[in-house]
Amino acid sequence: MFINIFDSAVARTLGDVGKPVCHIYAGLFAGFFSGLIQKQLNCIEIHCYAMGETYCKFLLGKKDRLDAATFWMNEGATAKDIEKRLQGGDYLK
Repeated sequence: MFINIFDSAVARTLGDVGKPVCHIYAGLFAGFFSGLIQKQLNCIEIHCYAMGETYCKFLLGKKDRLDAATFWMNEGATAKDIEKRLQGGDYLK
């Protein structure tokens, strides 16, 4: 699941630092949705206002998919690239 936040207080406060900074929101989303469905979910930010973007985008899901997304981000993939790969069924095995 993808979650978008516009006008993140954290990112706006820190300004353009070139990397995702809204870790508190990722933790809140992971905790809330894990409790809601009674299954362990993780969340990472893949697109951030603090990276010069217009909004923050989070990926919520199981650990294997988020590990894959983190790997792709470290290799230079954009949020759009990650979204396409996940929708295509790609993940690390």
